[in-house]
Amino acid sequence: MIATIKTELINRRPWPTRLDLELALLGWIRFYNERRTHRSLDGKTPAEITDEYHRKHKEQTQKTT
Repeated sequence: MIATIKTELINRRPWPTRLDLELALLGWIRFYNERRTHRSLDGKTPAEITDEYHRKHKEQTQKTT
């Protein structure tokens, strides 16, 4: 992921201040987790995978109680 951040965000342009870079990084991480699909996740986002996991875990817990 670090190489991807450098390629897609950090090295694309100079950053006037560290704060500018930090804010852009926060936005990029949110995009990466919530909207950017991943081939290794069958075209889903990490957030979708996390939601599926919690939904399945909740269903399994409810079946056993």
